[in-house]
Amino acid sequence: MEYVETIRNLQKINWSELDENESNKVESEFNLAIKKIEKELESVQDAVLLKQIIEKDESEYLIPIETMFRIYQKLIRLLENKNSVIANFANYLMIYGVDWKDEANQINVALDDGDTEKATLIALKVNYDKYQS
Repeated sequence: MEYVETIRNLQKINWSELDENESNKVESEFNLAIKKIEKELESVQDAVLLKQIIEKDESEYLIPIETMFRIYQKLIRLLENKNSVIANFANYLMIYGVDWKDEANQINVALDDGDTEKATLIALKVNYDKYQS
């Protein structure tokens, strides 16, 4: 997933120092990289690679939240033993405030009850755009 590194690099740029043309160019590159990541996620089957992306983002927080949702959800679909990834996803949801607090709590309750199937269903239904009509 080569475009993940592109996103990381673009996020490290101080956009406030760019003129309008440079800013537009960087924004276009950024949006294109996000689209490429989404496309790559459709076919990626490498759970180790997805885990590495998540682990690196845990120290940098440079990948957009919506993209990280998709990465977590793809990894959850790929793994048989997914409890720790689902728990990490619930923690990730809590980092970003109250928007996904209910879903995170539901996931944690299901995991505490030993219901991996229910936790999986909840995790896979988490929608970044849940407030959009």
